[in-house]
Amino acid sequence: MTTLIIALTLGLVAGFIGSLFGIGGGLIMVPCFIYILKLPYPAAVATSLVVIIGVSLSSSINNLKSTDSLIDFPIAIACLIGAIISAWIGAHYLKIVPPQYLQKGFAILMIIAGIRILFN
Repeated sequence: MTTLIIALTLGLVAGFIGSLFGIGGGLIMVPCFIYILKLPYPAAVATSLVVIIGVSLSSSINNLKSTDSLIDFPIAIACLIGAIISAWIGAHYLKIVPPQYLQKGFAILMIIAGIRILFN
């Protein structure tokens, strides 16, 4: 039961931050799933992707209801097509690449993204 309460709390935080900054919450959830809930790296990634479906859907519906036309549909659709194709391939590699390499790659990606955001 404690694990589910922690997971609910992580979901509340990740959902808010993810929808506010457009990150889907994975940057928050994956490390928390690994270090707080003790999930193995591949399970943390797969679990966060399931959660991100709900976060993305909820945020997108809210943005669709906005009178400010926040969504650029041609860009969203083109990117979605590419993302669906590459996500299928990425999910395959998640099962075969050793977790320590994936985790290091994720850490490097977070560092690079953080530095770019900080200095741009």
